[in-house]
Amino acid sequence: MAALGDIQDYFSRRAALIQEDKYLRRENYLLQSLTKNKLAADKISIIRAEEVASIWGVEHDDFTLFPGVGFTISHSLLSKRTIDQTKIFKIISMPRGALLYAHIDTTVDKGYLLELALKEPFFHVRTSCVVTTAISTTAVTEFRAPLHQARESFSLGGPDGWVLGAMTINPAEAYGTHHIATRGLTLYRPIFRQYIHRFLVVSIVDGISYMELRIISTSPYMFDADGSEMVPHREWQLDFGRAIGKVRTMLKKQGREEVFVSAKDCITLKQEFPDLIAGNNLYDALLLGTKRIGHGFSIVKHPKLLRLCRENGIALEVCPISNEILVCLPIAMRTTVFGTYVSMPMHPLSAMINQGVPVTLNPSVFGTKGLSYDFYQVFVSNETTGLITLKQIALDSIEFFLEIEEKMRAASLWEKRLLNDL
Repeated sequence: MAALGDIQDYFSRRAALIQEDKYLRRENYLLQSLTKNKLAADKISIIRAEEVASIWGVEHDDFTLFPGVGFTISHSLLSKRTIDQTKIFKIISMPRGALLYAHIDTTVDKGYLLELALKEPFFHVRTSCVVTTAISTTAVTEFRAPLHQARESFSLGGPDGWVLGAMTINPAEAYGTHHIATRGLTLYRPIFRQYIHRFLVVSIVDGISYMELRIISTSPYMFDADGSEMVPHREWQLDFGRAIGKVRTMLKKQGREEVFVSAKDCITLKQEFPDLIAGNNLYDALLLGTKRIGHGFSIVKHPKLLRLCRENGIALEVCPISNEILVCLPIAMRTTVFGTYVSMPMHPLSAMINQGVPVTLNPSVFGTKGLSYDFYQVFVSNETTGLITLKQIALDSIEFFLEIEEKMRAASLWEKRLLNDL
């Protein structure tokens, strides 16, 4: 039987090993000044453990599965509706910092986009495949009709179910050939203007103060209000600028003009650096001096590259929910009536954080709004992750987005907003 001194020595060495293992984590310098808040941190950990047992550890009926939020811990699934009601989701409602990676035509609630389309007389629905009785009472080889008429004729999933389904990539077709109907809608200028405004407002409500967007410009023109395809890319940017100005005016009237500081667009960077090449692999990106890597999902397989990211301050733009719904993660050990689900706790993000690599979180294209659910996923799927980890992720998003002269002001405003929210 081991002596008491031997047992105490073992646990002492065990605690030291755990701390050494966490040595490289970027939030460590923040933790050093938060000793007085340890009690609050411990309380949050207790709440997280309680919800793991009371929400994730039991069976649920009447699930409304939310894309990317169906991950498995223990043996239960979690829906968006359930997440909204958790204490942890409310506790981590802190300012998110910057959104560094977002495709603009997939960032707004599809229901709102459909509402906009229904107000426009020009929109029609066409399908070249056979429409079966599962979708409509009349089988035809081609269907063309005004959107209003189509809405009245189709009944799958309610009056709008078929349309909304066509506007969202689902897991089954994620790797197949697919076309998102939203792109056709957002290429209509009257809708584009309202869509941009909605996106900015929703992002601000979600706690995002800075953003860098990717506007899909594969089409040379956008359709104007009269139906003519004559709106060039330059006008898209001007409309975007007008939407920003409108939001600024709204915030100024509310005395909140500092909430939303700036927005950038990759086209501006392309004009400044016309020879810039996008789409490099990890080796090329690092050799060419990048400061950020999109996704970076597989970089944990490359220890040398991971170390270079840490040593050279290169941020990884991680998309947790997108990786999950695209089945980039290991399959969970359980198959349910809802299907087989991947395991979010197995996401390589934890390894990136443990190696001291700066990371930012970015939304998926599967129906999430803002960054709240991605922050939630990261927090609840790893007990090592705390509020200070989320704070570091938010601050890193500012660090790797703004120019040097803007960073201190941005960080100060972020801290001010955090205190106000708390």
